[in-house]
Amino acid sequence: MKPHAEKLSALHACRDGLAFAETYDTWQACWDAIPRGDWSLWLLGKLAGPPDSESRRKLVGVCSLIAREVLPIFERRFPNDKRVRTCLDVLDRYAVGKATMAEVLKARSAACAAACAASCAACAASCAVCAASCAACAATYADGAASCAAYAACARKMIRQKSADIVRQHYPTAPELP
Repeated sequence: MKPHAEKLSALHACRDGLAFAETYDTWQACWDAIPRGDWSLWLLGKLAGPPDSESRRKLVGVCSLIAREVLPIFERRFPNDKRVRTCLDVLDRYAVGKATMAEVLKARSAACAAACAASCAACAASCAVCAASCAACAATYADGAASCAAYAACARKMIRQKSADIVRQHYPTAPELP
């Protein structure tokens, strides 16, 4: 097994992710080619540090950007429900140190309520609000919560690659594996 794949295995990466990693000779080459944002965000969530740390805030900002990719789906279905957009706005402010954890938790509660309201609607609309809600979770949980946001935002195949590209725009260098 290649060294970077061994390290990912020690972090309990999924079988598909490990198989993908094994096809690359270097960790940077692998990182540059990851086709799914949920894989990248899962790893970054594992490595981002404690809640309220600068590294966690950066990750929350990236999760918010990805969630915004599917926000129009929700807003077309529920044009008068601003809870998800408000949550993402709070997360963007949090990412740059201009919102508190208390504000994030309040916005997350509202986004979760929107998710419940949307759950009877089309799956895509529910996916959009889950992405916002789970991006807020990335701020508050230290380990792996970003993968929840990634899963919600990447549920549609067309978003998977775009979310991976968004991650790489903000993390062009492969993170150091423990």
